[in-house]
Amino acid sequence: SHQLKQTASELEATITAIKRHHSTTVQKLQDKLNDYRRKLQKSERKVSDLSKLLKENSSVIAALHKKLVTSKRRSTPNSTTQNQQQLATLSEEASEQSSFSCGVLDKSV
Repeated sequence: SHQLKQTASELEATITAIKRHHSTTVQKLQDKLNDYRRKLQKSERKVSDLSKLLKENSSVIAALHKKLVTSKRRSTPNSTTQNQQQLATLSEEASEQSSFSCGVLDKSV
């Protein structure tokens, strides 16, 4: 009888320890899951911002290309210096546009 009570008591202690361990483990895993969800949301925002930046840059590149093609059509074949100056101007404009767009990205980081 005494041995049976001792065995029952040991089983109860074991069950309590298992429940405590289970609760602790579940809480740790829940915390990790929440942390990964936050990281995923942050990454999704970054991807979204990068997509917007790529679209903006594509528009700028297309506009600059169109401007370059138009200016080449207007210029004479012998005006390579003029073409180089136009390319430098377009390059500066692209650089300014790129700097502006990067500012949009920095806000999200």
